[in-house]
Amino acid sequence: MQFFKRLFNAKRDDAINASEILPVLRTVAPGAGAPVEIPEEDQPVVQPLAADILVCYAVETPEMFRFISPRDCALLGIEPSGLKKLSMTNLERLAPRLGISPANAPFFRIADAHGHESAVLLAKSVWDSMSLMIQGNIIAIVPGRDVLIFTGTGTPDGPARLRAMVEELYPQMTTPLSRRLLLRRENKWTDYDSPA
Repeated sequence: MQFFKRLFNAKRDDAINASEILPVLRTVAPGAGAPVEIPEEDQPVVQPLAADILVCYAVETPEMFRFISPRDCALLGIEPSGLKKLSMTNLERLAPRLGISPANAPFFRIADAHGHESAVLLAKSVWDSMSLMIQGNIIAIVPGRDVLIFTGTGTPDGPARLRAMVEELYPQMTTPLSRRLLLRRENKWTDYDSPA
């Protein structure tokens, strides 16, 4: 319980540097099920992405992520709605040259994002350029925070092979994320199995 009190202390004295805020993808909101009541203004800013994936924003410390709350946003003078743009600018600075390497052609893997590969799902420019090289719509998996593999709907057996990859990789992940397949259509991610 002391961990949660320390993590969500309403009177945090340690200053946040806005240039260190990064996007962090999760499937459970930080603090969900905490054994203490967390005031609303101290609850992390959480936004749905697709399927079971949520977007949070945090500063990474050697011990843990410090998730950004509405109170933190107010202290920094930014709106919670501006966190995505700010965090993506910071991620691009952290990883200026993302690598895209064959995972097993025609499957590709995002690399060189310093453990934040899954957050590249938020980088519209990456997917705009990849859509020109991929057959059909893009399908992706993020079995862990540092793994993002994708292909196109035009790839023979693409979805089945991605499912096999995620089932093999997910149990091996240090920071597991999701077993779901994501589909990029009309510039947004949806659940491949429920693309509504």
